[in-house]
Amino acid sequence: MPIQSIHSSPAQPRPEQPASTGRSLPVAAGGSVTGEPKNAAVQPTVAQLKSTVDNINKILKQSNNALEFNMDADTKKLTVKLVDTETGDVIRQFPSEDMLAISRSIDRFQQGLLLKQKA
Repeated sequence: MPIQSIHSSPAQPRPEQPASTGRSLPVAAGGSVTGEPKNAAVQPTVAQLKSTVDNINKILKQSNNALEFNMDADTKKLTVKLVDTETGDVIRQFPSEDMLAISRSIDRFQQGLLLKQKA
């Protein structure tokens, strides 16, 4: 049976796309370019995340690299580091130390404002 005979209706023409303005559209977390949210956002389990990280580390081990996942004590933000296993040097970190320092400064500033408002 040819694939064309499976569809009972002829292919629908695609709607015309608006002219590009040269700007990129923002994409919401878990959404699409059009801003429509995904129907069912499925959160991975801890076991699935651990398995995925283990698989990534097996692949990275071949190039003497490893991923390290940590929680920054001050900002409570997840940090991900790509580390050279031979030297221990951090190749990449997300968020960067600079961004974490900015976040810490903002937190301290906000806490100072709250203390002034209470006084």
